[in-house]
Amino acid sequence: MTDTEALEQGVEGLIHISEMSWSRKVKHPSKILNVGDVIETVVLDVDLKTRRISLGVKQLAENPWQAVSARFPVGSRIHGPVRNVAEFGLFVGLSDDVDGLVHVSDICWVRPARPLGLAFPKKTEVDAVVLNIDLENERISLGMKQINDDPWGRIRKEYAIGSRHKGKVTWSGEKGVAVELEPQASPTAFFEGFIGRSELPDSEEENLAKAYPVEKEIEVVVHSLDEKEHRVSLGLVLGEGELQKQEVEGEKNEAWQVASDSGQSRSLSGRVFFLFFRRDLTPLFGGDQIGGRSDR
Repeated sequence: MTDTEALEQGVEGLIHISEMSWSRKVKHPSKILNVGDVIETVVLDVDLKTRRISLGVKQLAENPWQAVSARFPVGSRIHGPVRNVAEFGLFVGLSDDVDGLVHVSDICWVRPARPLGLAFPKKTEVDAVVLNIDLENERISLGMKQINDDPWGRIRKEYAIGSRHKGKVTWSGEKGVAVELEPQASPTAFFEGFIGRSELPDSEEENLAKAYPVEKEIEVVVHSLDEKEHRVSLGLVLGEGELQKQEVEGEKNEAWQVASDSGQSRSLSGRVFFLFFRRDLTPLFGGDQIGGRSDR
């Protein structure tokens, strides 16, 4: 995206969008300039061979990145709004023209189990620490978890694998359910675990949001602790009534499948699968179609 400026009659110069503002947030020239505006520019390059003149506007203002090291030294604490959410982290505003990136590994000591955009919506005010400044590439690395103490020593003791806990549902989606194990102590102190879809009753898979609404209290068991990835994996603790329901559903789901050319198969509650080839069964039972029931 570009804009052109008439230097004199018959002569025009080109202002590339990257030369309009020090901010990278400008996506279209119309956000800054309008047709007919009279502006001051800096000549950046003249190519006589191609008859092109390159112009710049941002050069008339001080480059905010030149003052970044002084304004935001490494180790300093900043406060700003979340301006954008990406799969790899959060962009936090330090000033009008400068954003810093909080990589997903530096957001929380225990990564939110719900989607990042729900845990930190745009415009959410957060605190962070400046970890690194790369002036050449105009990048600032921030850390949010560094504001809080590392809780993993306590987590390993109080949430050992196999231990049971009660928590509240904070989100449910196609892949599973996010559960808050402890009340959020600060905007960056999340402690959530995740129950994968495969760990939930089959009868509830079609509509997890209905079965596990936000704020619902459930009992869970710790399956694994991944300190490197900042994740806690959970399983659902079923009540006696739910267990009986699962057993009944399992009995209903037992089904014999009609023998095919390759063999006879049987599925037990969707968990165990046996395959008997026709050539092995025919000498014993005979017939073109073999059926029956086996005790478990």
